[in-house]
Amino acid sequence: MLLDAMEQSTGWQRVSAATAPMSTPNFTRPILQPLDDSPDTLLISPDQRIGRPITESQEVDGIRILDAIAPLERAKYFTHNVASRLEVLQAWEGAVIDVRRNEGTFTAQLYDLNNPGEAISEAEFDIQDVSSNDIGLLKEGSIFRWMIGYRMHSFGQRERVSAIVFRRLPNWSAEDIKAAVAEGGRIAEELVVL
Repeated sequence: MLLDAMEQSTGWQRVSAATAPMSTPNFTRPILQPLDDSPDTLLISPDQRIGRPITESQEVDGIRILDAIAPLERAKYFTHNVASRLEVLQAWEGAVIDVRRNEGTFTAQLYDLNNPGEAISEAEFDIQDVSSNDIGLLKEGSIFRWMIGYRMHSFGQRERVSAIVFRRLPNWSAEDIKAAVAEGGRIAEELVVL
């Protein structure tokens, strides 16, 4: 029977519902509903027998996950908001010069941010390297930053990453540019050279 197997393999104990330690302050409720034909039989954990607190069960997508029984199973269903930081080893500022969507690539000129004296280089990237949030910004003339480094997660995981992030610049219309040039000319005329 399932209950017998659980008792033998986990240390859980079958007790009468009438004698279950319901008065223990740390016991919040029976961890399992009755699993056999007897509605007054409960299964209690070793932690309950010695008075340690028991975490209540949680329901995820219609699946009841019991913390005290299946902590590893529960971990599959819960995501954690984990802070991370990027330790940049190398960074470039890039400008897209050619997009070949049918080939799935784009070419860009790269300016080395770590070594500003270096010559401008050219590189080809896969369009798949661009995140879905930035794919609409991929066109000739777009400016982006390419970073290579380690993502350090708060739980200790270290992950090598290469990230391409496009700069979100305002769209300047021809009228905006003409107005800016006119304003610049007006300011230049007002300047007094001493």
